[in-house]
Amino acid sequence: ISMCLILALLWLLSSVGHGLCQPPIHPPRGAEYVKTVAFPLLRCRQRVHLRVLDDKRATLSLAGIIEHAETLAFRVQAEQRIEFELSDVLTGIMGRYGARMVDARYDAVDDVAVVRVRIGLLRMVVPIRMPRNDQIA
Repeated sequence: ISMCLILALLWLLSSVGHGLCQPPIHPPRGAEYVKTVAFPLLRCRQRVHLRVLDDKRATLSLAGIIEHAETLAFRVQAEQRIEFELSDVLTGIMGRYGARMVDARYDAVDDVAVVRVRIGLLRMVVPIRMPRNDQIA
């Protein structure tokens, strides 16, 4: 056995205790994450509301600049990255405003959903941290 293989096995075994090989943690079923983002330069607001239906589906509701709601499929990947695909309708609506969702993550420690949106008009990527909202019925 080569020294590289032994070192790789030792690293892998040591990483198990540090959470590097842990399975992804899903957001709780029924959890709702809400955030209203203000864009002072544009004098407008956008409300983002995400409701987890189960381990594979969620509803996304937008109110403000963009008015839209849809159910989307998602998968939690390594490092809590969330893989998802928006509908062609929502992708088209966002495209008209020069916006697109870059990526999403679930922070299991703080129970926060984080979505990064690129806004072409402002030439910036805006992280939207959506805390869990237990007040919604």
